[in-house]
Amino acid sequence: MKKLFFLLLFPIFTYGITLEQLIETAVQNSPYLKEKRLEIKIKKSEKNVVKGSRFGEIKLFGTVIRYEDDRVLYPITPPINPVTLTGAQNQLILGVRYDLPLFTGFRITNQIKISEINRRVKRVRLHPHKGGTYF
Repeated sequence: MKKLFFLLLFPIFTYGITLEQLIETAVQNSPYLKEKRLEIKIKKSEKNVVKGSRFGEIKLFGTVIRYEDDRVLYPITPPINPVTLTGAQNQLILGVRYDLPLFTGFRITNQIKISEINRRVKRVRLHPHKGGTYF
């Protein structure tokens, strides 16, 4: 009885919500729809990855070799003078490589088209028809 009296005295604590607001809240918080939106973003990023593969790749590489005692690490050409031969303990090899696909049999172009179709399919599955809504 005290609870009912309390609610009647303070009507501000009770409020109503319309059906449109309920549907809007359900659509915004629906895990199914969030998953579909995330799948659309994934397909879009996959398409961007495939587009980027047309520009090639830059690779940096390096190797360090350390020997325990001095060794001659360069080719020896005559005349050989043992006094001027110097040894080294470390050998460092650094490099940059750029790989560019020249012709891939239209694999990259077809993969871009496939990625775009997959993204469109995900978008259609998010909104199958105007009257249907998933909660």
